[in-house]
Order: sequence, then structure tokens, then C-alpha cells
Amino acid sequence: MQLPLGTEPVGDRYRPGSKRGPEGPWDALVIGSGMGGMTAPAMLGRPGFRVLVLEQHFGPGGFTQTFRRGPYTWDIGVDAVGEVTTDTPTGRLLDDLTQARLAWASLGAMYDRFQFPDDVHLDFPDSKDGFESLLSIEPRDRRAIHSRLRV
Repeated sequence: MQLPLGTEPVGDRYRPGSKRGPEGPWDALVIGSGMGGMTAPAMLGRPGFRVLVLEQHFGPGGFTQTFRRGPYTWDIGVDAVGEVTTDTPTGRLLDDLTQARLAWASLGAMYDRFQFPDDVHLDFPDSKDGFESLLSIEPRDRRAIHSRLRV
């Protein structure tokens, strides 16, 4: 994978922020270096395609970046990623992209809650079995809930 255009050589690497970059020709150009803009060149680079990533910001990453204020570091992107097992397309893609070097940590048995009027709430569990709580809200929909979750 090539570094973004707008980089400057520093030894055998390139520094973000300049108007110079490595020479072409390129097999593919990718505009933007967010999650998709980094996924495409990672996949295209494996079989040997030369890919140029163009980014207008001073660094790559899109909403996967962090920023600092004093001693604190903040992320500006995704807070939680679900369904990342090898049983799901997302999980398989991320496993392939990272060559199985990424380990996921649970956010807890119930990682989020939607609160509705009349004290109705829906908890979001970290497993399919945890969605049985939906049945307490609408028990008549047992068949549809089980069908959707493939329980």
C-alpha cells in the first residue's frame, strides 16, 4: 500500500503534509483515507496492485483518528463494533484484513439500552441469546424474533 499523496520523503518513508509523493504509474487511486479508503488499498495491495491513496486532511484515518487536548486523547469515530465473529460477513472481512491479528473485547453482557416512553426499554446484549429480552416486550412475536436472530 502506498502512502497518501501530499507526503514528503523522509529516508525510505514519506511524511504527511507535503505536496510530493511517490511516482506512478498506479493500478488504482483511492480518494479519502477513512475506513473504506484504507480497506480498499489494503486488499488491493496483497496481490501486488500499486495503489495511491489521496487524502486532503493532514493525516490518514477519517473517523478512525484521535486528537489530543492536554493530557487527554479522544477518538472521534466508531464507539462499538458488533457482529464481529467469523459467523458474520463483517467479522470475516475484519479477520481477513488484519490477518487474524485483531482480538475483540466484549463491551459487557448488555452494552447499550434504548429507552422508550412508558418505561419500555430495549437492552442490546453482546450475544444472540441475550435478545430473548425482546420477548418480554412483544411475546406474540416469538416466531419472528427467533427467525430474525436464527436462534
